[in-house]
Amino acid sequence: MGRFPVIKNFSYCLIHAPDLVRYGSKPRREIAKNPKIEAEMESHLRTYGEAVRYPPNQTFLGNLSPHELAAIPRPWFRRPTGSDQESLAKTGKFGEILDQETFYGLLKLADILSPPLFKTDADILKTLQKSLAHHPLLHDLASGLEEVLPGSENDPTGNPSQPADLPLRHGKQTYGFFSGDKRAEGRDDENLAAHDLLENLSTKA
Repeated sequence: MGRFPVIKNFSYCLIHAPDLVRYGSKPRREIAKNPKIEAEMESHLRTYGEAVRYPPNQTFLGNLSPHELAAIPRPWFRRPTGSDQESLAKTGKFGEILDQETFYGLLKLADILSPPLFKTDADILKTLQKSLAHHPLLHDLASGLEEVLPGSENDPTGNPSQPADLPLRHGKQTYGFFSGDKRAEGRDDENLAAHDLLENLSTKA
């Protein structure tokens, strides 16, 4: 009986990754039809603090009950909670809201392919390592980025090596580029394109 795994507990992780919104299926298709939509979409993205204080997110974390949420007049995005307690409200009894930079660190750790899918440089790796090191649960993973070699194919402040590579931005800064599978078996397989692999690796992360 001891050989069979048993799930004894679980937790939620809600990730605020606004700079990945453009790569979602619907936004990507709309941007392809009208490139001006991307700038308009970016102007409506919420900051991490705004995402933390969004009442439904606080309910998801367990800091507000469903009854308390129902009592808040809609639209909820106009009525943020705990505006002076962002650092206290990003976690709750059911989980946390993870910030984008820390998530990028997890994304890089999850990328074990060679050549890597997520290409960046040594300075960005140090930044991602610092984000992981400051997290109360993920700090032990920070040392894993010391073993990651930066992708030499790209300069994260420059241009992608291939037109299909996706810039991974954090605000105004480009943290690197995400590519599809460049091996021979991946060139004609749409499931190994950058958008699909980014979604799959994000799930793994």
